[in-house]
Amino acid sequence: MIYYIFLSILSIFGLYNIRNKFLSSIATISFFIFLCLTYLNGSDWINYEKIYSEYSLSNFLTFPFEKAFSFYFSLFKGIGVDFWIFFIITKIICLYIFIKILKKFLPNYFLGLSVFYIQMGLYLIIDCPLRNLIAIALAFLSIDSLIVKKSKFFILYCILAILFHNSAIILIFYFIFYFGVKVKKIKIVLWCLFFISFLFTNKNFILYLIHFFRFIPVLYFRILNYFYGPYSVESPLNIRLIEKYLITFSSLVYYKDIKEKYKFGEQMLILNLFFLLCYTMAMTWAIFVRLSLYFRIFNIIILVYLIESFHNRILKYLSKIVYITYLFVNLYFLLKITNIYIPYTNYLEYIGKEKLSYEYRLELKKKLFNKN
Repeated sequence: MIYYIFLSILSIFGLYNIRNKFLSSIATISFFIFLCLTYLNGSDWINYEKIYSEYSLSNFLTFPFEKAFSFYFSLFKGIGVDFWIFFIITKIICLYIFIKILKKFLPNYFLGLSVFYIQMGLYLIIDCPLRNLIAIALAFLSIDSLIVKKSKFFILYCILAILFHNSAIILIFYFIFYFGVKVKKIKIVLWCLFFISFLFTNKNFILYLIHFFRFIPVLYFRILNYFYGPYSVESPLNIRLIEKYLITFSSLVYYKDIKEKYKFGEQMLILNLFFLLCYTMAMTWAIFVRLSLYFRIFNIIILVYLIESFHNRILKYLSKIVYITYLFVNLYFLLKITNIYIPYTNYLEYIGKEKLSYEYRLELKKKLFNKN
């Protein structure tokens, strides 16, 4: 029930575009407490907590994770910080970066936060693939620096992101893509890329592209393994893909309005197109789902830009209501098909009580979540 309550509050605020600073602060702080302080929910903490007990500043280089993450991990362990305090602090820092990006670019903060909550927040903050989470937060800082023309910071954050998770190398491809489409007739290029993206839903086309990596055998066979392995997707067409295409198509139709109305409108359109290319590839090759997360927040921003660009007030409100309804449907199925969110547990409930052992928490988690 608490998941629906939060979505209801955020949606109502988004529907009427609430800008009151006090209400905004209370809602945002509550959002932080709700997402970042979850305790037994999620799944990745199980592995990370076990590994945390084995880390130290003297041995972090021997662990098979990216070295920046290993150092960050062992630094907290080295100064005696409890795993859950470290875990919560990390989630708060990353969520702060996400919120900062949303507030900076959104004309309707709460509408964007509603979408972020369902499409990114629950997975990244509660389920929490920790290395990915940190790398994505750094990637957003990198892209933000590129947008405001601070190239030195873009490179710095980009390198840091890759050192936390090697999947962040997608930023280099975006960098090439960004300057490749920065031509006089950007709108035409974006339309062409939009139609080209349909090819990425075809497995044979993806396989054809993979063959270009044959000159690097190690990389080539690893990619093939992903392509034919459990990451392969048999049915690429689904409602979420249709939704992304509708948003991108509509944003290109309203290209001029978005570009003129919003300071960084054109950059967001480019970012959204790159997201679409990654997302369509993910529909045939599931490993790209995580890569698309590096750009998903910009799809959310474009969605809000699009809705707020409608001149007809009735159309604007109707669009919000339809999409909010869609978010509730998404939340219903998300809670139904996975057992990592219900029942909701919060770290604050256990403060002042006897500390639960790792083994006891694993058993408690099984009892709580397996009966749902």
